[in-house]
Amino acid sequence: MGRVLLRARYFALAALLAGPAAACTAGSGRVLTDNAHWSEAANTVEIHNQSADDAIVKIRDGATGSLLVAFFVAHGTSAGYRALPDGTYRVQFAYGRALNRRCTGFARFLRAAEFPDAETLETNMFGFPGTLAYTLQAHADGNVVPRPIAAEAFAAR
Repeated sequence: MGRVLLRARYFALAALLAGPAAACTAGSGRVLTDNAHWSEAANTVEIHNQSADDAIVKIRDGATGSLLVAFFVAHGTSAGYRALPDGTYRVQFAYGRALNRRCTGFARFLRAAEFPDAETLETNMFGFPGTLAYTLQAHADGNVVPRPIAAEAFAAR
């Protein structure tokens, strides 16, 4: 009995010294939430992350604000979501450094923002789906200036 208790204390101390449980490691493009209803019109949102931090991108219904898709984009990489039906969408993003253990969001994010206008994606008359492409940059000299949003707005479902 004493040996089992000693072993339990050893593992508890080892866990304490090792720090918090390891965060999730995810590759760029990992889908964290998918509430989109796939259709034959597989429109795309593509993100090029040129910032120094990782990003989570959320695509929301342009009319209701409901969360449709969230995906991870590591710094210095590109990723996208390629199964959006025709519709109007709002794109939000948050920067962080480590995903939480469940791979559903950042353990702590640094800041969040959204692109100012809702964008419409639709299949054109030749049957080709639409694409929106954004570049996340560390500096504000791009052609679109995102507006900051509160953590609660980003976390909303």
